[in-house]
Amino acid sequence: MDLKKISLSRNIKNVGKISFGTILGQVISIVTLPIFTRIYGPAVIGNWALFYSLAIIVRSFSDLGLTNAIMMEKSEQLARNLYKVVSTLSIIISLIIGICLYNGLFLSGLGFNQIFLAVMLTVLFFTLQQIQISYTWLNRKKQYNVLMKNPILNNTVVTIFALFFGLCGYIEYGYYISLILGQIVTLFHMKRFLPKGFFCFEISEYKDFFKRHRQFVFYQMPSNIIMQFKGQLPTIFISMFFGSSMLGYYSVAMRVLGMPITLLANSIGKVFFQSASEIKRRGEQVGEFTLRIQKKAMKFSLLPMVLLLCIGDVVVMILFGAEFKISGNILRIMTLYGFFLFLSMSVNGIATVIDKQQYLMVSGIFQIVGISFGFWVGASIFNNIYISIFAFCLVFVIIQIIYFCTIFKQTNIKINRYLIPLIFSLIILLLSYSLIRLLLMILGIVNTM
Repeated sequence: MDLKKISLSRNIKNVGKISFGTILGQVISIVTLPIFTRIYGPAVIGNWALFYSLAIIVRSFSDLGLTNAIMMEKSEQLARNLYKVVSTLSIIISLIIGICLYNGLFLSGLGFNQIFLAVMLTVLFFTLQQIQISYTWLNRKKQYNVLMKNPILNNTVVTIFALFFGLCGYIEYGYYISLILGQIVTLFHMKRFLPKGFFCFEISEYKDFFKRHRQFVFYQMPSNIIMQFKGQLPTIFISMFFGSSMLGYYSVAMRVLGMPITLLANSIGKVFFQSASEIKRRGEQVGEFTLRIQKKAMKFSLLPMVLLLCIGDVVVMILFGAEFKISGNILRIMTLYGFFLFLSMSVNGIATVIDKQQYLMVSGIFQIVGISFGFWVGASIFNNIYISIFAFCLVFVIIQIIYFCTIFKQTNIKINRYLIPLIFSLIILLLSYSLIRLLLMILGIVNTM
């Protein structure tokens, strides 16, 4: 049998394993989300979205950009040592930020108990980064059975405790504690399959890895900071300009939009990074493999995106109630954003694999400027969240197209081989939306295009 077919078959099987666990975890999350929105309300959901955004920004630099280098190490011993170095760095940086939070540097105006919020965020920062580091190691070792169980375990723990605290009346802090417990249990589950030992205090090890992987420190980390900050800007701006309740509506829309991305694209991306890293370690070109995955991602994403664009608002109001109509409108506006995010996540880590982390950094800077301007126009001039979100989505789409054209050019792939199937997919998406939505209007199910 052809070796490429065997490799592709294995990749499909691995994607299936991760997707299976992710699907079950997301089913639990989606089934319980309408319950939690009714128990805790949009403001609590919105506050958690803000806290999680802060944690993601901290995660972008608490490893100094070295987590992905674990995948690139050819020696198992060096990879094991690097794992310990990155884990130690993340603990130290999380504690430093926790101390800053305790002293009130970032807490003014949030209205929470200062000690609770500082401790909760510190634990969130630490566990989120450690889970990412653990994911990278287990991905390197192809421990997909372990990775498959993580979403199920996490969402089950969150569901049990969130229901318990909600039914007992602990509305103010119960939801946050439940989500933190989910992180902690997931981390303990993964730690059983990781290298023994957790800390590294050999200064020489740090110097050696900083020298060996300086491109990760000087390019990957700034890229991570910019990209994650860019990704969390909508959450931060909505919280600033429109308040916690509106952020809650946006968060619900993102949770629904994230279903196909989490179920499929994230799983594909994890396997892609591992496979592309292996291809690179063998000294082979990754361009054709990347293009093939992108084309498959276009096909996989079409159906869920058409459905979200056509009936997303109807589904949201059925699941969460008529008061979440705003979430439904936001969801439909963000469908094209979801489509391009799906494509991006399916080849997650490609810039790292081809040693072009600076491309991420440059695209992130342009997106930060564009998103900031879009939200400023929508909030300050029009005072309209829909205009703000549309502007940010438009900027994201344009820059993503330019970014991937650059990536394919660097991997010796003609740009038209990427653009032609992309344009074809977009035409199918928009035509399907127009026909189905018009039919729904004729049937009286919806009253707007």
